[in-house]
Amino acid sequence: MLPLLPLPDNPQARRHLQRADLLAGDDYWDGSGWDRHGRNQFLLCAADGCYILHQRSRWPQEEDGRNEQISAWEARCLYENLPHRRMARREAFPELSWANE
Repeated sequence: MLPLLPLPDNPQARRHLQRADLLAGDDYWDGSGWDRHGRNQFLLCAADGCYILHQRSRWPQEEDGRNEQISAWEARCLYENLPHRRMARREAFPELSWANE
């Protein structure tokens, strides 16, 4: 489950994300904070199987806590490119074919 990210004000979106699993992210501790150059991306899987890209920003001119629903294929591509994985591939993407792995 994902306690570290702020949940949106929208009650429906809040319920959706409260039950989301964190699959991967690009967060890391640099000695003073957890962000990468003021921004972070997190890949989530909601309880209903939807994949969500959650984006954080420290910059005042950018929206913080933006969520975008993405396809399973887009999520898999993002998962492969994010440096910190919190869940194994097969567990994160049970609906995809793993014949070549």
